Amino acid sequence: MQAPRWTLRLAGAIVLLVLGAVMLWPYRSEDSPSPILLTPTERAWLARHEPIRFISQSSYPPFEFVDAGGERRGMMIELVRWIATEAGFHVEFADAEFQVAQNVVREGKADVLTSLFFSEPRDRDFDFTATVYDVPASMFVRKTRTDLSALPDLAGKRIAIQRGDFAEQFLRAAGIAFEHLPTANFAEATQAVIDGEADVLIGDEQIIFHHLFSAQHDDRLKLVGDPLYIGRNAMAVREGEHVLLGVIDKGIEHARATGTLARLERKWLGLELQPRKPDWRIYGPYALGALLVLFAVVVWNLRLEALVRRKTADLEAKERRLQEIIEGTRAATWVFDVATGAIEINEHWAEMLGYRVEELRPIRFETFRGFVHPDDWAHTQDRIDRHLAGEIDHYASELRMRHRDGRWIWMLDRGRVTLRTEDGRPVVMAGIHIDISASKAHEDELQRMAYFDGLTGLANRALLEDRLMQAIARARRSGELVVLGYIDLDGFKQINDRHGHGYGDRVLMVIAQRLAQTLREEDTVARVGGDEFVFILREEDKIEAALQVVERLLGRIAEPIVLDALELQVSASIGISACSGAEDIEAAQLVRQADDAMYQAKLSGKNRYHLFDRARNRPQPGEAASATQAGRRAGCTPAST
Repeated sequence: MQAPRWTLRLAGAIVLLVLGAVMLWPYRSEDSPSPILLTPTERAWLARHEPIRFISQSSYPPFEFVDAGGERRGMMIELVRWIATEAGFHVEFADAEFQVAQNVVREGKADVLTSLFFSEPRDRDFDFTATVYDVPASMFVRKTRTDLSALPDLAGKRIAIQRGDFAEQFLRAAGIAFEHLPTANFAEATQAVIDGEADVLIGDEQIIFHHLFSAQHDDRLKLVGDPLYIGRNAMAVREGEHVLLGVIDKGIEHARATGTLARLERKWLGLELQPRKPDWRIYGPYALGALLVLFAVVVWNLRLEALVRRKTADLEAKERRLQEIIEGTRAATWVFDVATGAIEINEHWAEMLGYRVEELRPIRFETFRGFVHPDDWAHTQDRIDRHLAGEIDHYASELRMRHRDGRWIWMLDRGRVTLRTEDGRPVVMAGIHIDISASKAHEDELQRMAYFDGLTGLANRALLEDRLMQAIARARRSGELVVLGYIDLDGFKQINDRHGHGYGDRVLMVIAQRLAQTLREEDTVARVGGDEFVFILREEDKIEAALQVVERLLGRIAEPIVLDALELQVSASIGISACSGAEDIEAAQLVRQADDAMYQAKLSGKNRYHLFDRARNRPQPGEAASATQAGRRAGCTPAST
């Protein structure tokens, strides 16, 4: 009688130890993130411009707002104060309506806008920090409305939008014709829908929910459809304020590394409460009753399985039954006889691939395999084999299949064994095919939007960062040289001012094309700002070779551009930073060095390049010096010179 008690005590002790380890895990010793490290240039800039003036929206809760007592509060307000404390500079706050706040920063009356969604048009007037929070924007209607659930439903509707909000640009870019009802803030937009002045409100989900629950109107409106887009909420400075932008970006990254961003999100947006665990002592009698019912069901199912096995012994009867199932459904179905390898398909399956069912019958497993893209077959075969072996309870795979006209279409293939022998061997497997080509195309478009610049088609900042980290990691393994160039166009602002942003955009597209044509396929070129580009030269072993490429770029960029019989011309100031795999340097540091060198190129007269000298922490001119001399001055150790 003692053994079971000791067993229970030992098991209890083990459970307590495991629970204690789990509870103490969050408090394990870790290296604390390093503080915000500012360069001498950044500290000097802050000292000259303090206090730094931040302007926020008066009514944008929970991100930023003015409460009933006149105090500025919200996630972004607390984040700014935290960054200022960590970086050691003084701040002043002001607030205004959304559109007014943007104008204040444009006019230089404030330094930083605390909340602004990134978009290409706004990127012409502002420089954006890294994304702080992702904010879904959705449609809200009165609870009695049932006619609005998707983007096309908005055509001809009265739509309430906060004045200056990105939603207006999004709808017009999508070609939606609508009646615009601009409001000063989201609270007014919410009330306009409640009062019937507007059919629908489009706005940021967290802000709308905050207004609804604060005003106890959550029973008046409802959210419909999927989010129209995910806004990238960031801070913004005037175009060209690179030093201030760099300071704030460092603060945001430090807040993310220390968990401050997560803490602020938890404080202002909250967490879903976990359900209470049931008390099994209360539900014990019910559980016992359920077990008895389950036992009866199992016994009944066993009797049914025995009956089914007897009735399916006749193969001809089984085939007739399967044929009836196939012909009677409107889905694209298939039934696989595991023993013979024969596959029965219905006419809808054949139609998805552009055939009549008579052209494909009879079809065998090898024929089916011939329709599947070779790159997808290994995964598909593995999933089928694992399901037939009983390792997974159903089979599912995404694969490409060849249509009759030669194109590949994406299929979602799902199935499971519907009949096994008494010893568990699979007999029949049945499934369904669904055409998901449109969904895959949408995924590809989202991927393109996430990693490529919408105007020029070049890589964007996110893809550039990924490629640069890969290049540095590869250089550390191989010892090759990593060369990064930072380009800023000379004279581009005059084209915008004199001829308009339309011509400016076309000039950027021409320059992007020239950069892509001059560089190699293995190199990377990205657009990171209005008229700023960054390139990475891969697999370089001599700085001289890299600088020859830079000189060719200077020549190509400076060539005249003819648009509508109008001859335009820009040049470039290029900053170069290089390092070998032997050096311990981070991607962000390499970009900052190239950026500093680019400014030196501008100060030296433009239409030239400068090579950053890391040893003396300042760039040196590269226009007049030979490539060999420039290589000797480089603040890095090339693999060979």
